[in-house]
Amino acid sequence: MFKRDRLSGSPSDNALSKAPTPMVSRDTVGAWLRGRRLPQRLEPLLVIVGRIRVEAASRGLLHERVDGSSGETAEELLDESRWMARWEAEQRVRVRAVRGGAERHLARRALEEEERRARQAALADRPRPVRVWSQQRLGVHPAISGRGVAVTGFVLPTFVPRPQDAQMHEDVFAACAEGVSPQFVVVCGASCTGKTRTACEALAAVPDDFALIYPADAEGLLAALAADALGPRTVLWLNEAHRYFDGPLGDAVAAALLRRLDGDGLFLVIATLWPDQIEALTTRPLSPEQESPHRNAKDLFRQACRIDMPLSFADDFDAVRRAAVEDASLAAALESGGECLTQVLAAGPDLVRHYEQPAGEHGIYGSALMAVAMDAHRLGLPYLPLPFLEAAAPGYLSDRQRSQASPDWFTGALDYARALIKDTTRPLQEVPRPSGMGPLPGVLRLADFLQQHGRWTRWARCPPRSFWEAAAVHLTSGADLAKFADAAWARGRLRYASLLYSAAVRAGSPEARVVLARARCIDP
Repeated sequence: MFKRDRLSGSPSDNALSKAPTPMVSRDTVGAWLRGRRLPQRLEPLLVIVGRIRVEAASRGLLHERVDGSSGETAEELLDESRWMARWEAEQRVRVRAVRGGAERHLARRALEEEERRARQAALADRPRPVRVWSQQRLGVHPAISGRGVAVTGFVLPTFVPRPQDAQMHEDVFAACAEGVSPQFVVVCGASCTGKTRTACEALAAVPDDFALIYPADAEGLLAALAADALGPRTVLWLNEAHRYFDGPLGDAVAAALLRRLDGDGLFLVIATLWPDQIEALTTRPLSPEQESPHRNAKDLFRQACRIDMPLSFADDFDAVRRAAVEDASLAAALESGGECLTQVLAAGPDLVRHYEQPAGEHGIYGSALMAVAMDAHRLGLPYLPLPFLEAAAPGYLSDRQRSQASPDWFTGALDYARALIKDTTRPLQEVPRPSGMGPLPGVLRLADFLQQHGRWTRWARCPPRSFWEAAAVHLTSGADLAKFADAAWARGRLRYASLLYSAAVRAGSPEARVVLARARCIDP
């Protein structure tokens, strides 16, 4: 105001802007003198105030009052030491404010980090160093021990690499290089083709300071993603990945994992899948009006690096023979005379023989339970309640076989269907609890190789009446009942379809209610 009114605006802001070294802009000078901006450096401000003081002195105004109310003179207003003191005081205030803001930010970050650690500590599935995980824990099938070899523990034969294994190793090594964005690798192959073994061997390319997390189910994976447990330098292990994506939470899991793959830092997802499973997750709906239940999963697997495993060792037999000289498991597999060594190692043919050539008093009844399990699995039921197996089995037996059954036939049938084959696997197996130790009571699952064998050999067979009626009585999931109802309807078993849709409605399936209402509106 003094410069504008008493000095008639002289020197001008434009002239003052050229006085400091380096020069400042005219607008900056005006902002300083009006108190709208604090200079970052004191020296340019003192030069400008000095030029105004020279102008006031040349006009003889230094001793005149600037403002009648305060009594301050121009000399006092333009005193350099006063401007210096005021600037330094303001700087101290601002430094304290910035320091306080920084301290608050650090405190907030520390609190957020503490909360993140607490969330991770509460997880059922946590990351652990990658070298801590054994191949058995990561899902590799135990192998046959070989003729004349008494082995009671986990048998892991000599690894015979194929070209796909070299490609897998290269992909994993490249995904762990510094500066690479998160990667997703899928090992695809039929049952017992060595998918999981290939993926496990490729972990040798992962640096030792990486962690690995193996969630038990979709809920565990979502919890880990929500707790920010999949940080940089982490491997997410998804063996039998359809368990995470083919269910009510599947698309939410895929969406959350897509967001993590869009993040920063070294991060690797390794998944194993059967070909038909990945096709089901990525196939488009039959019509544009039909909404895909796996929309996010399709986007997720579209960006994956895929490794397809062959069914046999046809092109690598010489390497197998060389390794079999010192490996009893491989030697026993070669004795089968076939090229599907991984299936033999996992006792696949013996499982089929146990099912198709039942022996002993209860063999035929155990084979019936396995047939029920095959039909149930190919219609979408992964876990088999024992009451369902018992009630469905009579339809798979002849009148004579049923009439000759002893009172304890079901106990004997279960013993046969759960027999340990070549000290390796069982046709019907325990289902591990989602978390904690021990099996889920009252349910079993079908061995992987028999799942595939059932789809190959029973695809054209329609389950008998006892199967549908047992499902309506003993299944409790609305989704499972609706799947079976759809299957019965597709096979022309309309009465059983109506029975199952009604059971699904009682179990809380809204979709089944709509389908059942439409079916009852159709004219007979």
